[in-house]
Amino acid sequence: MTARADWIDEARRADMLEVAGRLGANLRRNGREFVGPCPLCGGKSDKLSVNPQKRVFNCGHDNGAGGDVVDLVCHVMDYDRSSGFLAACEWINGTPPPDGAKTETAAQRQDRERRAEERRRELELEGARNKAAADKFRDKERKRAYELWMSGLPIHDTHAARYLEARGILHHQGLRLRFIPAATYWVWSKKRKCFISAGAFPVMTAAIVGPDGRFAALHQTFLDPVEPRKAIVADPVTGETHDADGRLIYPAKKVRGPRGAGVIHLTRACGQAEARVGEGIETTAAVRDAMIDEGRPVDGILWVVAVSLGNMGGPAAESVPHPLGLKRPDARGRMRSIRIPGPEPDWKEPGMVLPPTVRRALLLCDGDSDRATVDFATLRGAARFARAGVDTLRAWPTDGLDFNDMRRAEIAARNGVCP
Repeated sequence: MTARADWIDEARRADMLEVAGRLGANLRRNGREFVGPCPLCGGKSDKLSVNPQKRVFNCGHDNGAGGDVVDLVCHVMDYDRSSGFLAACEWINGTPPPDGAKTETAAQRQDRERRAEERRRELELEGARNKAAADKFRDKERKRAYELWMSGLPIHDTHAARYLEARGILHHQGLRLRFIPAATYWVWSKKRKCFISAGAFPVMTAAIVGPDGRFAALHQTFLDPVEPRKAIVADPVTGETHDADGRLIYPAKKVRGPRGAGVIHLTRACGQAEARVGEGIETTAAVRDAMIDEGRPVDGILWVVAVSLGNMGGPAAESVPHPLGLKRPDARGRMRSIRIPGPEPDWKEPGMVLPPTVRRALLLCDGDSDRATVDFATLRGAARFARAGVDTLRAWPTDGLDFNDMRRAEIAARNGVCP
């Protein structure tokens, strides 16, 4: 019994990542864990997670599938946990039980392999059905988003134009933006399990295009009905606008449709060799506005809005500790190190794409967000563009500001107004 106990203990001490690799798992680091598709279940790339420090795994495809390294082998190899425990240990160690105990007969092995194959086929069929349903929903949302985009008006002399002017963007002619006088702001109701209206607002819209240059989704900036500013949307049930931390419950900017890695071409793409890429519409347009005021040409530049910082950089290969060693409390009040997406791109995942004519790009960084997060994201973006043959530089505003803040301060100073 001592020999068997030592043999079982040897299996339980096995390197979990090495065992997962032998099982066929292709995992990538995600914080303290390694994630990837489950070799048995397939599907999404983050369903199987392995924590080598805690020596535990979890499979999101199967309720309750988790445990130690022996449980991992039982799950992927489809061993019954009670009757197949010794067989899993034998698989890990590569040696039979020292006391000669039987682990699995030929008939049991055939039955297990048959069950595993049936499960794979069922999951493949389920995945195909889910994909078809998701594709149908995305196509419907894309069509509805395109209809909204086409229903918009030119922004000249509209509430959207006044909003841009209030943000210091005076030269909005030529920007590919439209205006909808009233559109519904939909929010999800957990109680009713459906979307409900939080009111109708004027909206500034922009078309998001995919890597193929075709319409993919609609960017919406909901505006206050009276003042030239972003809307503050109240919860239609409680009437609340901010959470306990003082943050808006519902953002004024929303995307409708399957955005993916799509971007906004703020100006028409006409074979330009140079691009300026900013995170938001106002930031990108502010730099263009300032260049116009300075008499510098802007028509030969493609002005691109990444929509989000994550899209500007694309997915990261791994998350890393914050370089300043920042920490924050977890749910139990324990201080944990903050991890952020690192500077190395995950080349297996797609990032934003510039038109093939673009050979030079300038990334417009934001100075009012966490410096390290912006730094790493724009480094990833620059690396992705470099791989596509695009020479890329980065431009930073004054610390604590973005380029739109600087533009508004410049106009205020010009008009003799104290910012």
